[in-house]
Amino acid sequence: MTSDEERPAVTRAPNRQLSALIEQAGLSNKQLARAIRETAARYGSDARCTHTSVQRWREGRRSRAVPPALIAETLSLALGRVVTPAEIGMPVDGEPSRPLLDTGFIDGPEELAAAARRLWEGDLGQENAIRADLPIGALSGPALHWLLAEELPAAIGLGPGPGVTAADVHRLRATLQAFELIAGRHGGAAAHRPVVQYLLSDLGRLLTGSYPAEVGRALFRAAAEGALHAGSCAQESGLPGLGRRYRLLGLFLAHRAGDRMLGGRALVALAASYTAPADQPAALDLLRAAVLGTRHQPGPALAAAHAAEARAYATLRDAAAADRALALARAAAAAEAVTEAEAEVMATTTEPDPADEPAAAPHPFDPRELAEAEIRCRLALGEHEAARRAAELALPDYGPDDTVRSVLVGCLLATARIRGGLLDGACAAGEQALRQAAGVQSAEVEAQLGRLAAELEAQREGGRAAALAALIRARRQALPAAA
Repeated sequence: MTSDEERPAVTRAPNRQLSALIEQAGLSNKQLARAIRETAARYGSDARCTHTSVQRWREGRRSRAVPPALIAETLSLALGRVVTPAEIGMPVDGEPSRPLLDTGFIDGPEELAAAARRLWEGDLGQENAIRADLPIGALSGPALHWLLAEELPAAIGLGPGPGVTAADVHRLRATLQAFELIAGRHGGAAAHRPVVQYLLSDLGRLLTGSYPAEVGRALFRAAAEGALHAGSCAQESGLPGLGRRYRLLGLFLAHRAGDRMLGGRALVALAASYTAPADQPAALDLLRAAVLGTRHQPGPALAAAHAAEARAYATLRDAAAADRALALARAAAAAEAVTEAEAEVMATTTEPDPADEPAAAPHPFDPRELAEAEIRCRLALGEHEAARRAAELALPDYGPDDTVRSVLVGCLLATARIRGGLLDGACAAGEQALRQAAGVQSAEVEAQLGRLAAELEAQREGGRAAALAALIRARRQALPAAA
């Protein structure tokens, strides 16, 4: 028996589907085996396969030691699109042959409700299929569809569930805001499972109920907000593939709700979740779709898209393009501020209709989002003094409800001070961030603290910097392993 524990397939006919995809990806058997081992390593696993294993799969054998889903995910990453186990000639018994939320655009109310339920249940069941990464190239189709699609008529619920009212949507959104507060204070990982359980038990019931058109739009808008929040929580739980599927679902739900700004926000969140330099050209394509889709509504979505563009350009070391994008973000944010002022005047002269409130769900742009983009851009471009000034201005704006973002900005400030030669000031900022991080459950926080520890250790100085780096390392070693 080989190390890969192969067994003959039902037939020994060559697996032409797998061979065709391997050739399409331009990989040799040895290169595919190495890529599979690298994919497995990202999950902390050891895939026992060699070029001989791959050749035997191509001949019609099937592996027990290497799950077909792992082979499919590796080919997905190589091809830039989602590949299923069924497509490689190795369908998995008991699992859908079509991956959850792949490149197909979903806009039917019943389909969306079913996809949402499948995602929630798979998340709570910790299914590997929904945790697999989603190649950024697979998102170009949904982004283009969203950009070009005409607005849909409001959904009317005729399902067997309960009658849904405006009050139900109010309660749903208020509960989601409470979960956002938990995530802001204690980290998205702390809110991840509770928010998904709530969405499954309450939102799932509402989506299959009966409701008129005006409530339908508000319901799907709230569902989109819930999906985006769940995506953020999944990302902070160290599950980027799952987080991206939630955000893709959020894009579909926002389209069903007729909310272009929220759809633009979903695209921005998707693009921003890819941080590797190699992914930035494709991320910029998603952000251009977000800009084009929301340019007639200057405000939060447009400001967020330009801020994310600035970060992508800075990652690519294009300072001029990053500066232009930051300027556009400031202009869009300023336009939103004027719109908000006008809305406040209208609110004082117009009697509100409670039945209309669910449809008026704003998605404001937090000015601190722009400040954080500026800090990260300046650091990426090597402009350490500008990054330090921006971080020092931003940090006092964070209160107890923004602990996670305060820790992140504190780490960025410490990094800027280190690179500017202000080691004592860097240690003071880092120590404060570490104190605030006590009890926080966030993969992003842990990654940022890890980068700060590496910056401190690179100084090769003892004393305060070394002690802080050691404290950060001790914290990270004491953390429980991710589920």
